[in-house]
Amino acid sequence: MAINTVLKHYEGYIISLSTRKMYDESGRLHFCIDETLRRRLETKLITKILAFEAV
Repeated sequence: MAINTVLKHYEGYIISLSTRKMYDESGRLHFCIDETLRRRLETKLITKILAFEAV
């Protein structure tokens, strides 16, 4: 439950980091979330949380 709370806290930041510019066939700009990058960032955060040792 604690990991989900931390992920929820950083969700907006992770989404902003994984947002990419994409252009369609007619050249219009769209912003899309790179799901692969988003999952990688979440996995990295979970890994760091699990490796954390309180003093």
